[in-house]
Amino acid sequence: QDEVFPTTIPDGMGIAIWGATDEMLAGLRAAGIGWVTDNLMWSDCEKEKVKYDFSSYEQTIKKYREHGFRMALTLSGGNELYEPPDTTDSPFGEEMKAWVVPKSEEGRKAWVRWAVATIRHFKGLGITWLLFGEPESIGLTPAEYCRFNEEVFGKIKKELPNEILSGPGTAPHGSSPETVTNPEYSKGIVEAGCHKHWDV
Repeated sequence: QDEVFPTTIPDGMGIAIWGATDEMLAGLRAAGIGWVTDNLMWSDCEKEKVKYDFSSYEQTIKKYREHGFRMALTLSGGNELYEPPDTTDSPFGEEMKAWVVPKSEEGRKAWVRWAVATIRHFKGLGITWLLFGEPESIGLTPAEYCRFNEEVFGKIKKELPNEILSGPGTAPHGSSPETVTNPEYSKGIVEAGCHKHWDV
């Protein structure tokens, strides 16, 4: 949708960035970059069960807005308050330790609860929301991803219909140009019906 993701250059250009300084952000805007994508990590926000502290991300988002960026923010990561990270199913192994999500029912419900609370907290700022940057990289099957998608985005779409919800990216599964994305994973997500809640 052009009104959400402009297709003209430079309005449609973006960059993934973490921990940027004001100087860096000013330079990116001067270079014509209009979008930033960043991660909001569960463990940064919930250090006591069901007590959320969004203050660090409030400052980050404020900084992006002050510099005139549009934002695509990904809700990510696990939380050892509920269970230790299990990277067994991730093709990238221990490299994804900070990113894997809980496998237990209690942990999954807690993740969903946090994700919904986060979107509610930052509603109305024109943020485009994603669940997990590359869900297959943390070992989620299309069906597992779609369950998270239904329980978070399904609820948000009814409660906050003006929030912008996006499907995920896919992780490289090889080094050649034709394996930069994973079309079979994307196909599985669409066939499972996840896209019904997405705006982009």
